Amino acid sequence: MEPQVGGLLVRRGGARAFVSAEQARQIVAEPRISRVPGSPLGMALVAGRIVGVLELGSSTGALLVCELDGQLVACAGLVLERAGFFNKTPEGVWDSGELVPDLALDRLVKGAPRGEA
Repeated sequence: MEPQVGGLLVRRGGARAFVSAEQARQIVAEPRISRVPGSPLGMALVAGRIVGVLELGSSTGALLVCELDGQLVACAGLVLERAGFFNKTPEGVWDSGELVPDLALDRLVKGAPRGEA
C-alpha cells in the first residue's frame, strides 16, 4: 500500500495535477499581475510581499502560492478541485482510481518562455 500524503488536486486546462501540502502555502484572491519583460514570471503583491507569478492558464480568480527552493511562487490559472489525503506514487497520487500526476512547478518555472508570463 502506498503512503498517504496531503495536498491539493488542481485542474490546468483539462488536465488534473497534484500539489503537495509541503509545497502549497496558501490560496489567495488573484491580485493584479504585472508582466516583467525578459522574465518567465509576472509579479504580484500578495500579503504585503512581492511574489513571482507563473500564469498557467486563464484567470480563475485565485492564486495558489507555493514554496519552490525556499522562494514563494504563485500559480495563476489553476482551478482548485479539493484538498485531502491521497495515496502517493513516484509519479503522483491516486484519486478515485485515476493517477493524478504531480504539478512539476520547478520544470514549469524553468521552462516558461522568456518575456511571456
